[in-house]
Amino acid sequence: MRHSTRLAISAVGAIALAGAFASPAFATVISPSDDTEATVTVAGGSLSITVPDSVDFGEVAPIQTNDPDSLASSQVALRGTAITDTRAGTEGWEVTYSVTPFVNTTTGEALPIDNFFVNPNTTDGVPNGVLTVQPGNPSTGATGTIYSAYNVHGNNDAAWTTYLTLKIPANALAGEYTGTFTQSITTAG
Repeated sequence: MRHSTRLAISAVGAIALAGAFASPAFATVISPSDDTEATVTVAGGSLSITVPDSVDFGEVAPIQTNDPDSLASSQVALRGTAITDTRAGTEGWEVTYSVTPFVNTTTGEALPIDNFFVNPNTTDGVPNGVLTVQPGNPSTGATGTIYSAYNVHGNNDAAWTTYLTLKIPANALAGEYTGTFTQSITTAG
């Protein structure tokens, strides 16, 4: 009988032990990994233009002629215009110009605005960033487009030289003439 008693005690002990591990109070869930959500915000900046402070066409003597294509003229290279786009977006930009009449500081006489010519040149070096730049067409008069950028992706910058030409009519009076050449940048689709 001793033998059967031991077997009964062993069986009862094994059942009690198995029940203890199956009990919810002693259950442990083991997970091989867990996730932590991580975020970052990319800050957008601004769109800005830097332009030279001044440009001097020098001294030009009028030529006596009736042919408007043979007028005396002066051409200058306007260097140092630069665009910085830190918006970190996909919108392009466009640079336009406007010019006021060149007015004689003594007499108040103005040179014809149609005698002012703008010829955008290729960029100075390679633009930085992902974008395509396109110079505007040569233009005459008070307003026009100098450069535009499209296919923009993220931050970018570009710089260029624009050639300005001013033709002096034969009947222009002597003296210093001043005008203002303004370059503006706007967002373009």
